[in-house]
Amino acid sequence: QTTAVPAMSNTLVESVEPSAAVRQSARVSWLRVGLWSWAGVAACIATVMLIRFLRCWRTIRSAGAVQCLELEAMLERLTQELGVKRQVRLMVTQSRIGPAVVGLWRPTILLPAAIAEAHSPAELEPILAHELIHIRRGDLWIGLLQLLAAIVWWFHPLVWLTGRRLKFEMEQCCDEEVLAELNCDPRLYAAGLLEILELKQTLRTVPVVPGVR
Repeated sequence: QTTAVPAMSNTLVESVEPSAAVRQSARVSWLRVGLWSWAGVAACIATVMLIRFLRCWRTIRSAGAVQCLELEAMLERLTQELGVKRQVRLMVTQSRIGPAVVGLWRPTILLPAAIAEAHSPAELEPILAHELIHIRRGDLWIGLLQLLAAIVWWFHPLVWLTGRRLKFEMEQCCDEEVLAELNCDPRLYAAGLLEILELKQTLRTVPVVPGVR
C-alpha cells in the first residue's frame, strides 16, 4: 500500500501534463491564426489603397497638363499671403480628377482643366486658397496617419467612423480659414463650391488625399 500511492500520483501528474500542453498548443495555434488573419487583411487594405492611388496618378500623368501662367502667378501670391512656407506646384490637368493636393514632400495642387476653363481667376482664388490651407495645416500627414490607423485597426468600426468625421472636419476648417483669410463673401464661396460639386458625376477624387468632396 505504501508503494502504490506514489505510483498513483505519478500517473495523475502524467495525465494532467499532456492535457495542459494540448491547451497551450491550441491557444498558440489560435493566436497564430488571428495574427495571420490580421496581417492578411491589413496587407490587402494597404495594397488596394496603393493600387488605387497609382492608377489615379497614372491617369493624371497620361492625360497631360495645361500651363496657365495667370493661375500660377495667383498661386505664388496666395502662398505668400497665407504664410505657406513650402514651395507648391500647380497642375492644371486634362483629366477629370481633382481639385486636390498630392505629394507629402513636393505638394502639388491638382486642378481639372474643366474647372479652370469654366471659371474666372477671381472665382478660382478661394479654391486655390482652400488647397493651400490644406498644405499649411499639414492635412496630408494627418490623412496618412489616419490611413495607417485604418490599416492597423481595420477591425474596429470606430476607426472608420472617426476617419470619415476627420475628413469632414478638415474640410470644414479649411472653408472657415478661407473665409477668414481672404475676407470673401461666404455666399459667393459657397456658390463656387456648389458649382464644382455639380460636376461630381464627371469629376473624381484622388484616393486618400484631401480635396473637394
